[in-house]
Amino acid sequence: VLLRVVSLGAKLILTLYMGRYLGLDDLGVYGLVFAAVMFATIVLGVRVDFAVARELVGARPLEVLSKVRDQTVFLATNYVLFAIVMAFLAFIEVAPLPLMLAIFFISIMENLANNYTTNLTSMGRPVLSTFLFFIRAGLWCFVVAALGLMDPSMRTVQVVLIGWGVGEAISLAIC
Repeated sequence: VLLRVVSLGAKLILTLYMGRYLGLDDLGVYGLVFAAVMFATIVLGVRVDFAVARELVGARPLEVLSKVRDQTVFLATNYVLFAIVMAFLAFIEVAPLPLMLAIFFISIMENLANNYTTNLTSMGRPVLSTFLFFIRAGLWCFVVAALGLMDPSMRTVQVVLIGWGVGEAISLAIC
């Protein structure tokens, strides 16, 4: 529970930090990226994690491996379709390419991490799952805010998005 509460606190600190040190345009960009990532995370996974999680409870290791492999292949197929959509959106210049790439990368990392940490809970590892959630949803916020407070040149939405992507990648790598 403490890790979940600290994760929420970290998001609050990030919001206050961005409100104080970033411009309104950066806040708007972050808000749009956040909304796009949260929407994409649900659409990409089509909540298959619920079905897989139920099947993992009490499953033998070989069954777990098979189900997680199938889940990953399903998700990878969705990521290919997502890449095509994002390439089209970049082609018609909906947003700058670096921003589109950030949305793409963070969405995939968040979706994979969310699915895999749900799997961990079903396999009887809720503390590890919550710790990984803390890394991807909270820890990076503290790091980004600290970097911005120490070095004013780090007070950009790009640093926030890079920090978010790194937090997601670390969580996924540990998972």
